[in-house]
Amino acid sequence: QRVDGLEAPLTGRDRELRLLKELFHSTAESQRPRLVVLDGEAGIGKSRLAWEFEKYADGLTQTVHWHRGRCLSYGEGVSFWAIAEAVRARLGLTEGDSGDVVIDRLEAGLEEFVPDLEERDWLRPRLAALVRAGHGAGFIRQDLFLAWTTWFERVAEDGNPVVLVIDDAQYADDGLLDFADHLLSTAQAGIFVLALARPELLVRRAALGGRRTTVVRLDPLDDAAMASLVGGLVDGLTEHSRDALVARADGVPLFAVETVRALIDRDLVVPRDGRYVSASGGEVDFDVIGAPASLQALVAARLDALSPEERRVVADASVLGAVFTRDGLLALGVDPDGIDEQLESLQRKEILTIQSDRFAADRGQFRFLQSVVRQVAYATQSRRDRKARHLAAANHLGGLPDADGDLAAVTSRHLLDAVDASSSDDTDAAELSARACALLERAAARVASLGSHAEARRLLEQAIDRTTAEEDLARLHLAAAWSAEGSGDYRASVAHSAEAVARYDALGRPVDAGRAAGRQCYTLCLLSDTAAALAVGEPRWEALDGMPGSDPALLELCKGLARAYGDRGDLVGNTRITERRVFLAEGTGDPKVIALMLSSVSTRYSYAGAPSTARALLEASAGMAREHDFPDILALALNNLAANLVSRDPAAAASAASEGLDVARRAGVAGILDYLRLNVGIALFASGRLREARVAVDDAAESMSISSLRLALAALDTRVAGALGEAYPAIPAQGAGDTQA
Repeated sequence: QRVDGLEAPLTGRDRELRLLKELFHSTAESQRPRLVVLDGEAGIGKSRLAWEFEKYADGLTQTVHWHRGRCLSYGEGVSFWAIAEAVRARLGLTEGDSGDVVIDRLEAGLEEFVPDLEERDWLRPRLAALVRAGHGAGFIRQDLFLAWTTWFERVAEDGNPVVLVIDDAQYADDGLLDFADHLLSTAQAGIFVLALARPELLVRRAALGGRRTTVVRLDPLDDAAMASLVGGLVDGLTEHSRDALVARADGVPLFAVETVRALIDRDLVVPRDGRYVSASGGEVDFDVIGAPASLQALVAARLDALSPEERRVVADASVLGAVFTRDGLLALGVDPDGIDEQLESLQRKEILTIQSDRFAADRGQFRFLQSVVRQVAYATQSRRDRKARHLAAANHLGGLPDADGDLAAVTSRHLLDAVDASSSDDTDAAELSARACALLERAAARVASLGSHAEARRLLEQAIDRTTAEEDLARLHLAAAWSAEGSGDYRASVAHSAEAVARYDALGRPVDAGRAAGRQCYTLCLLSDTAAALAVGEPRWEALDGMPGSDPALLELCKGLARAYGDRGDLVGNTRITERRVFLAEGTGDPKVIALMLSSVSTRYSYAGAPSTARALLEASAGMAREHDFPDILALALNNLAANLVSRDPAAAASAASEGLDVARRAGVAGILDYLRLNVGIALFASGRLREARVAVDDAAESMSISSLRLALAALDTRVAGALGEAYPAIPAQGAGDTQA
């Protein structure tokens, strides 16, 4: 993959490269994941250091499973793009592959890396959602994260390490960063993640990866290292010229490289016998390229020296993104007769290059050699030119197959940038905004199906900011309320659902307003504001009860009102709403709604003193969850079943809790894990299986995060230790990082 042309020697980075190697080998030996963030400004040498590490890994006798993915610098909202690229490349797919090709390659990959047929069946739809061969709808976020982590574990199951390089990680969406946290905290394999990022990534996510993260900060090179680098770029420079170039570069390797490229463009530095030398025998007149300027100004001067045809290609490409295709350039109006000649010339001048990395899903496409070149080429265009190019790009992308909606976010961004570049005389701004908002809504649905609720909310709020129609605003606010709740931002969910209620009321649509009120009522319960929840929910229930077509709204209101009455200790109100919820859930015919309803209703009978009825309902809920693969509901039902059984049949309780713990771990249902760990220990103790109970208690003590449950675990530890005759230290009731139940 050596670039033919100007190449600076690696200098001043020996310590950083040595650290990369040591961390990589430590990851492989420990069989535990590790994240290394190469952190530095543009042009500081992140890509070069990663390339040197790749050459090192490629030279090892040990097999290294290499993966690479990039985060899109244009088109935020395409969640998990970098991970999808890495998996697609592992399967032998390129970005242009779709349909049957993706399905066939996915099946072949599963057969190669996943020997267990049952696990293969579990992984297939979850990987298909990632590589755009299926939808993620119906899967909870943790379930998808665990499946994708399991895939990388299976690739590493031959004992050889996995490397995952993430380029431009500063553009990563929150969903991708959440997945990185999940992988680093749960994976049981030597997975070495190398993220190349500008400082804004760690400003935004300072705790990324926790204790399994090492940050390698790349600072500007000192003068001695820069002098060595300059000497490697141009042979035979006089000391005066070398020092002048070092002073201009200010410790940034790319600045030195771009300065030399500017000299090459002016024939002041020329190739001779395979090296670059000064055309005037060692002395270089830097005044020819002007006074020392910023890196951006230096790049702008280089672009100004291109031919008009070449500048047109670069300008069009800068709108398409960091990586682009020949077809994309043609769609923006580049002359088809001269395009190949211009692309070849721009590669010779080291403005563009071809993506030749065999581990990249976008191999064969063109890309800017340096991201700063694209940024400068974009920034120097007029507003009218930008608008025309963004519209052409949107129309081009709109004609590409995009069944899953991954391109919707990119296309919408082009349309919104076209709107922002419009003048006051343009009359198409409203129509373009409407098109963009429809695409944003589609993109939000796509990322929400992959569990990236925070990203979905961000896209929906973009659409809200650009929308004026009341009906559209009501729908978007309700969707944003769901996404905000899914991401754990309950206050934002309440605010969006309140907006949806007000707008649906103004439109005279009481059922839709009731659905939004149900969302608001339940989220207020999550904020422990029972009085406010009842103030929202009860009047809506009274207004809608008996109204034709109101069942969907009543079902939504049931969830919040049942929770509110339970929190208030109102057994009569809870019973009334719970019984009504049974019939409303049955009316939907949705097995997930019914399974969850059965589990919820069981709690009512358990508190009312009817444990046998509660047990029957839980067993029915668990059976339906198994049949339809609802791991979150199955884990909940098994946990409650264990609690129900422990005083009657502790062996059966231990079995239920252990199965629930396995299900919750597999599906990543974090919220129920502490309860299941505790119930496993209680049931084993009640069964007299004291040694097993000791192991379960110790396991729970390492992982327990809910403070109220730590109190119960400490009490259980006392009893287990006493029964075993152990001298024991009490488990602390509080631990570092505890969260309140």
